[in-house]
Amino acid sequence: MATSKLKPIKKTLGKAIAYIIDSEKTAGGTLVSSFGCSVGTADIEMQMTAQKGSGIGERIAYHLMQSFSPDDDITPEKAHQLGMEFAQKVLKGKFEFVVATHIDKDHIHNHIIFNATSFYGKHNKYHTGDWEAEKRRIRRINDSICRANNLSVIENTSGQKGYECYEGRNGKKRKSWKETLRNDIDNAVKSAKSFDEFLQIMELEKDYKIARRGKFLRLHPPGYDENTYFRLGSKLGEAYTEEAIRDRIEHPENAYKYQTVISKGTSRRYVYKPNPNKINLIIDISKNIKARESLHYGQALVRSNINTLVKTMNFLIKNNLTTTGEFADYYNSQMDTYEKLRKNVSAYDSRQLACTEKIKFLQDYKKYHNLYSAAMRAGAQSNFYKEHANEIVSFKASKMYFERIGENPDALNLSDLFAQYKELKQDKSADEKLYKEIQDEIKKLDVIRQNVEETLKIELVKKEDEKEQARRQMEEDSRNAPQDKNDKAGDIGY
Repeated sequence: MATSKLKPIKKTLGKAIAYIIDSEKTAGGTLVSSFGCSVGTADIEMQMTAQKGSGIGERIAYHLMQSFSPDDDITPEKAHQLGMEFAQKVLKGKFEFVVATHIDKDHIHNHIIFNATSFYGKHNKYHTGDWEAEKRRIRRINDSICRANNLSVIENTSGQKGYECYEGRNGKKRKSWKETLRNDIDNAVKSAKSFDEFLQIMELEKDYKIARRGKFLRLHPPGYDENTYFRLGSKLGEAYTEEAIRDRIEHPENAYKYQTVISKGTSRRYVYKPNPNKINLIIDISKNIKARESLHYGQALVRSNINTLVKTMNFLIKNNLTTTGEFADYYNSQMDTYEKLRKNVSAYDSRQLACTEKIKFLQDYKKYHNLYSAAMRAGAQSNFYKEHANEIVSFKASKMYFERIGENPDALNLSDLFAQYKELKQDKSADEKLYKEIQDEIKKLDVIRQNVEETLKIELVKKEDEKEQARRQMEEDSRNAPQDKNDKAGDIGY
């Protein structure tokens, strides 16, 4: 499975970059690329960028690692391509970075070192907010890239540990009492068939002491002082009031009402957010153990399935999809639109990245051009040359960049490039909005397809490999069939 890790670099940036671009690990240096800097002078260029902003802070750069499972069918070249895509999506074209793909271990993995200071705009530092949220964002990007390329990812599991936070006078790292209580309640709700059984599980299996004071239930967790009780209520989240817990147990089809929302910091809260337009998958009640054990639960699932079927039929009627052929045509047209928009957004991303990189190098070129000329006149052995060695390195890197892309930097204007970037951003925004809408529509169509196929035991849309197999078979039949003189080319189709 593909994983990602992020850690800061506080010293020896040059050594860190030298390690990841080692030719023995990167197929002779062929699996090394950079953005916004030259590989050989990346450490100097990154430090120069930091000095333009608020200066070199405690964290000079960051080291991001992306590992692939040995079981994944991936080549070193493909892994390197995905590493570049990963870095570009995480950093949004605003930070210099170097990507190196290592093939010296039993699993292919990417090392990405990027500047802690942005070269774009106001030279802001990379992420100064909630680090846990940032790591989750990075993981989502990595998982999305891997799923799109049929690579394995680590899926979330139910009942997993919550977010850790610092609590206690000694600063000991431990789970929040709220998180512990929520997890215990969630696990008990999954097993309980009634609210009374939920209380029994909390008492007998989770070792909680439960008492009612007024209209509120109070829970005493194991390991806490005897006088310490926590009250069921909205402070734990809207999903943890007594009314909500009863609803979750008695009406499991209403689970969509309770959606997790990650707020700033490491805390977690729940909100009541009904989604009446969402269409769920039909549940096979015959295979549901809990439905067989509990008549009440089984009846709830039947109601949920009926509601799902009504929503499914309403969608089909609204879109005039009355036959399997009409559904297949509609589904395929949406897929074609989705693929077209996906390519458009990807193309805009590439053009935006190229534009920001060009802006960065043009800024360095114009800023240090006169200084470089003066240093050349003074000579490489002069004090002036030595004092401005880093600026000279930045100028040479920018000059090499424009030679590589075949453009004359003296003929370029920064204002024109900024206007071009702004226009690209606006055009991408329009396509990106449509892309997300089509993406949601296709997810809904997939659910509807599965519901109809499960209910009517038919196949609405043939899978791609089956289509290809049918096409090859028809071609074979066509070649083997006796030819009629009256046959015309193109008469055979499917």
